[in-house]
Amino acid sequence: MSFSMSWAVNGVGGNSKNPIWDDIEKKLTALKGQNGALTIDICDNDVGPQLLQVRTEAGFYLVTLGEIVDDDYDVRTYYDKDSEDVMICILGDFWPKKQLTTDFSFVTNVFREFFHTGNVQINLLN
Repeated sequence: MSFSMSWAVNGVGGNSKNPIWDDIEKKLTALKGQNGALTIDICDNDVGPQLLQVRTEAGFYLVTLGEIVDDDYDVRTYYDKDSEDVMICILGDFWPKKQLTTDFSFVTNVFREFFHTGNVQINLLN
């Protein structure tokens, strides 16, 4: 599986082709507690999972997985049904707090699974 990676942390960004897990982990670590985003794209996949992204601000993380299913583009995300029903601003857009996590280890685990398998379990992102 071939990947590309793009990132922005506190307004400074870049991109890379064919990152190894250590490259991704370093970018995730740099993103922890900061403002920014990290996106991992699968370069050679026409169906199924396409990209995994995390956007973060003020300690909140929005994790989304875009995939092609039956000729439609679906987006899976983290969801906490027990969270408050309020909106939180991340990088200029408002998101339901139910779709956000503050657990950085969860974010890292989701990225690790995506990198190693090309997908994320449905019970993590639905």
